[in-house]
Amino acid sequence: ESGPPAASVSISSVVGMRLLNTADIFCNNNSCNSISENGNILYSDRHHLSYFGANLLMNEIISNIF
Repeated sequence: ESGPPAASVSISSVVGMRLLNTADIFCNNNSCNSISENGNILYSDRHHLSYFGANLLMNEIISNIF
């Protein structure tokens, strides 16, 4: 079976709900890097964003809200 996971379908069907694809923020050209184009570290470990990575994500969330 192909397509988005069931959780994505049910969440995206909620009125006023938007999904933010973090791959658009942290990945490019089919590659996800741990260091930004500016040389900033994006992850503090394998599962957690660094301060810079968290700020990058926060700015994207805020720009999608307002």
